[in-house]
Amino acid sequence: MGQVVDINSQKSGNVKYLHKTGWEKGYKIRGKWNGFYECIGILPNSDITVYAKGNFNMGLRVGRWEISYIDHNRENPIQVHTGWYEHGKKHGVWNIHKPGQVTKEDLYKKGILVDQYE
Repeated sequence: MGQVVDINSQKSGNVKYLHKTGWEKGYKIRGKWNGFYECIGILPNSDITVYAKGNFNMGLRVGRWEISYIDHNRENPIQVHTGWYEHGKKHGVWNIHKPGQVTKEDLYKKGILVDQYE
């Protein structure tokens, strides 16, 4: 007997998924995200909503990404992380912004955090 494959997981073209705690949309080729992508959802076991947008290349994050963390406790400011991915891993300088200012910079090399600047 052959392997069972969910035909929706291999879908190609523009797709939108609605989840219990958010959504995601973009373009897929043979079931892998490819091109512009965006999503929003609540992080598991937390009161933080995440909104992310960027690009994929056959399932791997690439290029510039922007990821916003919105705490449901309004006393905590929104954080916006901007930076680059290479081959699915953070690479180069990632800026962490709070409203109106850059608060921190993290330096990554092939997905590994190598330095932090305040």
